[in-house]
Amino acid sequence: MRRYIPLLIILCVVIGGVLFESKRSYSRIEHSSHLFDPAFFNQAYDKGQQYKEVVNGQIFGGIIPHHLLAAPLIAGFFEGMANQKVTTVILLSPNHHGVGKYNIASSKGVWTTIFGDLETDTSKVIQLENYKAAFVTEDVFDTEHGIYGITPFIKKTFPNAKMIPIVIKGGTPKQECDKLVQALNNLADNQTIILVSSDFSHYLTSDQADIHDKESIPAIESFDTDKVFNIDYEKNIDSPESVYTLLKVMQLKKATVPILIENTNSAKLTGHPEVQSTTSYLTMYFTNQKNSLSIDLIFDYVDPEQASKKNTNPEEYTIIATGDVIPARSVNSKAVRLNDFNYPFEKTVNFLKSADAVFINLESPLIPSCKPTLEGMIFCGDERSVRGFVYAGVTVASIANNHAGNYGIDGVNSTVSLLKKNNIHVTGNGEPAEITIRDKKFGFLGYNDIGSKEPGIAWADLPQLQQDIQKLKKQVDFVIVSFHWGVEYTSTPNTVQIDLAHAAIDVGADLIIGNHPHWVQGVEQYKGKFITYAHGNYVFDQMWSQETREGVLGKYTFNSRGLINVEFIPVIIDDYSQPRFANKTEATKILVRMKESSKQISALAL
Repeated sequence: MRRYIPLLIILCVVIGGVLFESKRSYSRIEHSSHLFDPAFFNQAYDKGQQYKEVVNGQIFGGIIPHHLLAAPLIAGFFEGMANQKVTTVILLSPNHHGVGKYNIASSKGVWTTIFGDLETDTSKVIQLENYKAAFVTEDVFDTEHGIYGITPFIKKTFPNAKMIPIVIKGGTPKQECDKLVQALNNLADNQTIILVSSDFSHYLTSDQADIHDKESIPAIESFDTDKVFNIDYEKNIDSPESVYTLLKVMQLKKATVPILIENTNSAKLTGHPEVQSTTSYLTMYFTNQKNSLSIDLIFDYVDPEQASKKNTNPEEYTIIATGDVIPARSVNSKAVRLNDFNYPFEKTVNFLKSADAVFINLESPLIPSCKPTLEGMIFCGDERSVRGFVYAGVTVASIANNHAGNYGIDGVNSTVSLLKKNNIHVTGNGEPAEITIRDKKFGFLGYNDIGSKEPGIAWADLPQLQQDIQKLKKQVDFVIVSFHWGVEYTSTPNTVQIDLAHAAIDVGADLIIGNHPHWVQGVEQYKGKFITYAHGNYVFDQMWSQETREGVLGKYTFNSRGLINVEFIPVIIDDYSQPRFANKTEATKILVRMKESSKQISALAL
């Protein structure tokens, strides 16, 4: 028996070692997200809708803030890519406390969040160690808010995804970052997204923060990696090393189309511009395909015949908005003389009917006693003009403008009644217009900002319109707001227009449709939403200048997430009443003017 004792001892040692190793292999390393308040996240996601961007192509990477004051920006960022299949999120953050043995550290831990546990992809973390690109150091992550603050948003958006958390110390040599770049490029497949959790300028006034952001953002958008790596970490970027790493990987993945979603700072977010020490934030995607809403694309010439083909995709919804429609003066006289109220629309009707809905700004009351005239500034149109609207497929008409009330409240009421009798929805009279296109509800609101308040016409009173938008937003999927605004015969909007548009979007508007200047004006994207400041003229008699004869028909295409495409089809008015499609040479000139105006708007809005 004694001869078996050494063998038993050896066997016990082996079994004990195996059990110990098994226990150690399956030990759970936990880190906390530190925030478990449902109300906080509900509010963040509610407010985050205004920071949600719909983009084309696959999103390969992005930049987000980690200060939870900016939680709505973070929520909107993640909501914008919620439909993308993601199995791995690589999250880069500064090592704020500069702790740990290694410049670049990772973790095999699990983060507990309000939405469940977020696991790390331990096999890929081991590969990072094998590449000697990052090294596991768990203690670093217990207090690193650049990681733990983002984990609930990852878990909520991608519940089945795993994370690879990485923190980088300030001052890490470029060659170490380059080694990490190669490792991440090898690890990241087409279901991986790489994010940088980084705030931007610190300890500056709001105005100073804007100045430094205008240095940082162009460097990022142009992939000037050397400038980014060497940029000031307090005045510009919290973690230049992380952003540098992201940009280098995006170049290898050919995801070189940056899409800036939002740039703001803590003073602006809290409504205290006088604050002397702010932190600035930005959210940005990196994708492989230009956004179809970018200025580079939307002003390309589109053949009207091709554009007139109906969209057969049941999951897309098209709305056409026109320039000013004024069936008065020469337009009215012509239609009465011909006894043909379809005449103004005959050369463009096929394009209008290609849409699911047509929206017009009706800048004239329709009354039974309207006498034909070729002059004057008191407008009216024959009641029979509604025949032309029906023929053109008009779905919604706004009467919020400075001429719809030319015949008083009786003229307003009779016009509204006539339109509704002919199944044309009306807004701009203080009421929303709601329509359903297949499974989606669209709500329209119209407001006048020209002249003075008139009975029956909705005035652009900021508190009231914001209240209206918020109320309508709860009842429909998308809110479209029409403004009659600006200065006549100008190609660029003024700050009043810009401020109104931004204020409407801030509370939930999805698209802004502008008119009144009688010239086309440019466009702007604000917080991921689209603004067309003026469509020019559509049906009118201003033949006395080239610009007043011109306009664009805007074709706006939505899917379930929001606006995904815009096409502008230029028109030119002939015969004091009838628009036709501009030829390619004419159209290009009009579109170039809109593009130039859009560039000026970008400068004004900054």
